Amino acid sequence: MSCSYDPQLAYVSATPAPTTVVGTTLTWELPAFNLFGSASFQVMLNVPVPTLLGTVLSSNWNVDNTLPEADLANNEVTLQRTVTGSYDPNIKEVLTSSRQSAGLFLIGTDE
Repeated sequence: MSCSYDPQLAYVSATPAPTTVVGTTLTWELPAFNLFGSASFQVMLNVPVPTLLGTVLSSNWNVDNTLPEADLANNEVTLQRTVTGSYDPNIKEVLTSSRQSAGLFLIGTDE
């Protein structure tokens, strides 16, 4: 089992602990998966402060099984997350009472 994460991120920890950490790739040595087998992982990565909001970060997960498999297409997944964060708390944006405009007060329609 392996996870390759975006090079913009910094590895902090993982549960269970990976067998190896090389560059941006974490690898776990696991026993063979039987039919309908599963495993859970938690990986903690830091996003550097100067990363722009809206940046898309990707990680690729791959599992290899030593037992025969009918479908190898489900052994890999790419996850993408968009960097979000707080905005200026002093910005106040509202809609008029009719909710038709953010910048115009419509006489006879808005209160």
